[in-house]
Amino acid sequence: PSLPVSESPRLRVSPSPRPPVSQSPSLPVSQSPRPPVPPSPGPSISSIPCIL
Repeated sequence: PSLPVSESPRLRVSPSPRPPVSQSPSLPVSQSPRPPVPPSPGPSISSIPCIL
């Protein structure tokens, strides 16, 4: 009973810190090229039909 109990918390702790590590660099990379592209045609096209 000692082996399965220690293996249970070990597996859960390993996958937990793994996803956040890969998501960290993913957010800054997708946020960098995303804002500069949509903000240009986004507010321009969306502002015109919104006022009309």
